[in-house]
Amino acid sequence: MRRSRTGLTALQAALLVVVLVALGYVNRTITTDLDTGEDFAIGWTAADLWLRQRISPYDDRVAEASQQRIFGRTSPSDVIRQPASFLMPLPAILFYAPFASFPFPIARTAWMTFGELCLLASAILSFRLVRWRGVAWLTGLILMFAILWYHGAKAVISGQFAPVEGLLLTGSLLAIHRKLDSVAGLLLGLSSVMPQLSILFISFAIVWGLSARRWGLVLWTCGSVVALYGLSFALIPGWPLHWIGQLLTFFRTTDARPIVFAAVDLIPGASAWVAIGLLVLSLIYLVWEWVAMSNQADRRFLWTSALTLSFTTVLTYRTTTGVFVILLPGLILALTVWLERWGNQAGRWIGLQLMILAGGLWWLFFRTTLGSQESLLMFLPAPVLALVELWWIRWWASRTTRLPF
Repeated sequence: MRRSRTGLTALQAALLVVVLVALGYVNRTITTDLDTGEDFAIGWTAADLWLRQRISPYDDRVAEASQQRIFGRTSPSDVIRQPASFLMPLPAILFYAPFASFPFPIARTAWMTFGELCLLASAILSFRLVRWRGVAWLTGLILMFAILWYHGAKAVISGQFAPVEGLLLTGSLLAIHRKLDSVAGLLLGLSSVMPQLSILFISFAIVWGLSARRWGLVLWTCGSVVALYGLSFALIPGWPLHWIGQLLTFFRTTDARPIVFAAVDLIPGASAWVAIGLLVLSLIYLVWEWVAMSNQADRRFLWTSALTLSFTTVLTYRTTTGVFVILLPGLILALTVWLERWGNQAGRWIGLQLMILAGGLWWLFFRTTLGSQESLLMFLPAPVLALVELWWIRWWASRTTRLPF
C-alpha cells in the first residue's frame, strides 16, 4: 500500500510538471504573438521601480513607465483610454515583488501560468468545499471551464490579480469550513490587497465569527490586516493619500460605477435614485441573510458565503469582467445541488449549461466589444446567473437534511 501511494504521488508530481511546462510554453507563445498582460505590466513596473530605485508605486514616474511598456509611448490620450496608474493598496506589491526580479517577458509568462494555476486551484478547493462527487468527465469539464470561459481567460490574458484574489477567498472559505481559523485569518488578511472584492466577504467572515464565537478567526483576520498595513505604513507613511488620489483620478477618467448603477441606464426613464435604492436594498438584504444565517448549520454558511461573493461583483465599482472569477465557488455549489437532486442524470444538463455559458459569453464579447473596451452587456450574464442559481437552491441549502457537506 505504501509503495502504491508513493507511486501515485510520483505520478501526480510528474503530471503537474508536465502541465506546468505545457502551460508555460503556451503562455510564452501567446505573449510573443499577442500584446497581453497590460494589467500585470502596471504591477510589475510598480514593484520593479520600488525594489530597484525606491520609487513609490503611486509616483507619476510609475504611470509613465507603465504607459511606455504597454503602449510603446507616453501621451495624454493613453491616460484617458487606459489609465496606467497603480490602483491597488501598497501591500499588493508583496505579490508582484517575486516576479519583478525577472525580465518582463519572462515575468509576464510566469504570471499568466500562475493565474491559470490559481483558477484551477480555486475550482479544486471548491470541489473539496462541497465534497463534489461528479463523474470524471464532468469534473474535467468544470476545470477546463474555469480557465477557458471568457472571464477566466480575460483575467489570465490581461494579467489581472483577480485569479490570485479568487484563490485567497476560496482558500479562506475552505479553511473556515474546516475550522482552521489561523489559516483563514491569514488568507483573509492577504485578500485585503484587493479591497473591492474582499471587503464584503471579510466583513461577513468577522460577523459570522463573532456570532459563532470563533474568536480565533476574528483575531487572526483583524491581526493580519493590521500587521500587513502597518508594515506598509512603515515603508511609505503617506501612501494611503496617494493611493486615494490615484483612485479619484481613475474615477474621473473611467466609468467605474457598480453594475447595479450602470444596468439602470438600460431602463428607459429610470433615474439615479433607482440605482441608489437598489444598492441600499441589496446591502440590507445581504445583511439580513448574514443575520438569518447566524444560528444555521455549516451548509447555510457555504451558501451565504457564495451569495456574498456574488453580490460583491454587482455592488463593487466596475473595472473589468475578470473579477467574476470569484463566482466559481458559488457556481460549483449550485452544480452540486443539481447532482444531489437528480444524480448523474443531471450531468448532461450541467455540461450543456457550462457550454452555453462559456460559448454565450465569448459570442457576446465578439458581438459587442469595441477595441479593448468591454460592453456593459458583458458585465450582466455571469453575476445574474450566479444569483439566480443561488436563490434557486436557497431552500435546499437551508432545510434539506440529505446534503453532501
